Amino acid sequence: MGETLGLYRAFDATAFAESLYARVQETVERGLLEELLCITDDDVYAAVTGVVDLPDRMARNLTRSFVQQGGRLPDKQRKQFPELTDAEIPAMTAAMAHLFSAQKTPGDAG
Repeated sequence: MGETLGLYRAFDATAFAESLYARVQETVERGLLEELLCITDDDVYAAVTGVVDLPDRMARNLTRSFVQQGGRLPDKQRKQFPELTDAEIPAMTAAMAHLFSAQKTPGDAG
């Protein structure tokens, strides 16, 4: 019986439990907050279409451009949207700045 005693003993899982707890805590404190603050394409699309009424395809392309450029529309990409007036671009950029600044400052009520 003494030879098989080690087969029936419980192992010490303290290190595993502590590691698991640390990962769960990190996920809750950082990962979930980042997910909650994540700007979705739908948020940007709503901001774009809130400024000007565009065909869906053009609005989606413009949305993609704003997301890829962090809320800005460089001159090179601006030329891809000749239908937009010079007054509409700053209005959209201001809407993007509001979205992207809200993402960076979680304490901001908006």
